[in-house]
Amino acid sequence: MATYEETYSRIINELPVKKLLKKSQLNDHETCDLVMNIIASVSHYKRNKKFVYTNIPKDFVVIDIETTGLKSDDEIIQLSAIKFSNNKRVDVFDSYIKPLSSKISYAISNLTGITETMLADAPFLEDVQQSFINFVGDLAIVGHNITAFDLPKLNHFNIDLSDNLIFDTLRMSEAFLTISDHKLETIKEYYGIRNVAHNALNDCEAEAQIFLKFSHKDFVPVSETAPSNLFLAGKKVVLSGNFKVIPRKKLENLVLKYGGTTMKSITKNTDLFVDGIQTARNLIDGIHSSKELAAIDLQKETGKPAIVKETEFLELLQKAGEII
Repeated sequence: MATYEETYSRIINELPVKKLLKKSQLNDHETCDLVMNIIASVSHYKRNKKFVYTNIPKDFVVIDIETTGLKSDDEIIQLSAIKFSNNKRVDVFDSYIKPLSSKISYAISNLTGITETMLADAPFLEDVQQSFINFVGDLAIVGHNITAFDLPKLNHFNIDLSDNLIFDTLRMSEAFLTISDHKLETIKEYYGIRNVAHNALNDCEAEAQIFLKFSHKDFVPVSETAPSNLFLAGKKVVLSGNFKVIPRKKLENLVLKYGGTTMKSITKNTDLFVDGIQTARNLIDGIHSSKELAAIDLQKETGKPAIVKETEFLELLQKAGEII
């Protein structure tokens, strides 16, 4: 780790700093005091991350976007924001965006629920960008991982929000919470926030709840008691394909929560087959996966496993008291 003196030497020898110091007309002693104070402050913030968040605003706007992918030239397909005044929701901005050239891949459509049909009559980004900029105004901006993704992407498409104060809930989570990782889904799980992910407006809702938890210094996780209705007790469950409403890992945890055990393969001991969206490249007949066909054949032969779609399985969970 560099010493203060080494850091000082590097900073004052940077060309932009040299130019700025020359314009300031500070003498050597004043320059040294200024730069050393800056270094000390930054060092303090790194050691005490919570110190940065002592003045959290009550008036702010939460933003989120969905895109055609993660590359720099991938386009925005949903632009959303929720405005808060005195920590109360007062207004919403939400618009699907028609991309200029990008196609919506199956993977993105499956992830976000957004299809090309839904975007056919949507406005282009340039048609709504000024309305969005006006909506945000000079309010503090809140979002999850926005400093690394949302804001650079918006800036790439000429929506410059660099003058606004930024509160990134990912960085705030790193400062406040001791959890396995600081992904949005992990923090939602920590606080018991349940809604459909990868929809920009839904994500704004979740990020707002998280930000308000942080602003109220509420860092206590939701404690879950064992459910009384263990409707999967002793059952062996196979999950197959992709799932739209709840991620696979969450579904696996719910199976365990309600007394079941997850299996990777279909066997004569399988009691329940949850049939998701099949996306494997090697679908047997172009429609069904090998697991699906194995489950169907075994059911015809033995009467089980019971085969249900994701929506049916979620209904079973809701009847058992789970909040989806």
